[in-house]
Amino acid sequence: MSDSSQISAAHIPALDGVRGVAIVLVVGFHSQVLLDGSNVGERLWLNLVSAGWSGVDLFFVLSGFLITTILIQTNGESNYFRNFFMRRVLRIFPLYFGSLLLLFSLLDVSELQWWYWLFAQNWIPVFDGTHQPQALQPFWSLAIEEQFYLVWPIIICVLHPRYIPAFCVFATTAALVARCIASGDGVDQWIIATVTPFRIDALALGALVASWRLGTQRERLRKLSLPMFLTSVAVLAVITVMQSGYQMNGIISQTVGYTFFALMCAALIALIVDEHHLARPVCRLLNWRLVRHLGNRSFGIYVIHMPVLVFMNNVSHRKQAAGDATGLVDVQCYCMGVMISLVLAEVSWHLFEKQFLKLKRNFPRTTADSDAPRSTL
Repeated sequence: MSDSSQISAAHIPALDGVRGVAIVLVVGFHSQVLLDGSNVGERLWLNLVSAGWSGVDLFFVLSGFLITTILIQTNGESNYFRNFFMRRVLRIFPLYFGSLLLLFSLLDVSELQWWYWLFAQNWIPVFDGTHQPQALQPFWSLAIEEQFYLVWPIIICVLHPRYIPAFCVFATTAALVARCIASGDGVDQWIIATVTPFRIDALALGALVASWRLGTQRERLRKLSLPMFLTSVAVLAVITVMQSGYQMNGIISQTVGYTFFALMCAALIALIVDEHHLARPVCRLLNWRLVRHLGNRSFGIYVIHMPVLVFMNNVSHRKQAAGDATGLVDVQCYCMGVMISLVLAEVSWHLFEKQFLKLKRNFPRTTADSDAPRSTL
């Protein structure tokens, strides 16, 4: 951490834009809840957004980067654990548990509830043999995030800073090897896609960038970021051609693909934070007010949008059953569902989430508040 004090204290708006891009990808991908590809327009759209599921991986990499930056820079301070965990609680718990209370009052999933209350829902297919209800399906990634938040502060506290990069490389390699073995053994593809040990490489690669940037390898990171990004793009292009798309459950994408996509995202974040001249066009896009705004509201949109889309799917079915055969009902319902999700996320932010976030002042991050690159985390 020899040069951490030299890192700019300025807020990095482009990181909010990264979240904005990630949530757009995810919501676009989930259009398949309503659209069935029954006409040319729908088929073109579904092909366009078919890789949108990878927005979750982008969230993972960014979280790994930001959380590790905060933890490294606050390690050794008083109330290191208390402040970190309480800030996470204030950011995530109110909306998450509030959503569960509402959804469980509407859905008949009593036998599965405790998995969600404990942030263990991504393990349901392993131990319960069932899949999550569609309205709750995106919550698997929130479980991975929370499990990471529970363990990672301890690891950062225990490890000497010089060993953190090596640990990140180890975790990345272990996840890749585990997925290869599981895929070869015929493990269910949804388990490979959602269970924490198989997905830890995205968080670890984000953490690797943070640890290099704050440590003695900052110059090395600057030299490697662009080659890592270009190499990853090339590998992903080959995978996409071989699989006729970058699919969440593709054999190649589920093994090496996940890792190279995470590496691409980690390298991109490194280029953005380092203000690399080749990243300037991307930064201009990420700095658009609308993209940043979506990033600031991304958590609310993520939690809210799937239940809304499932509800609108039911509306679409009822309209079609009533004799509306225009072929546009599902498109209209999807667009309406997206708009409702955006409005509800905005209301949630101002009237609910932001009120809890004000309490963060009681749990200040001294070094991180002055030095860490920040997004709405």
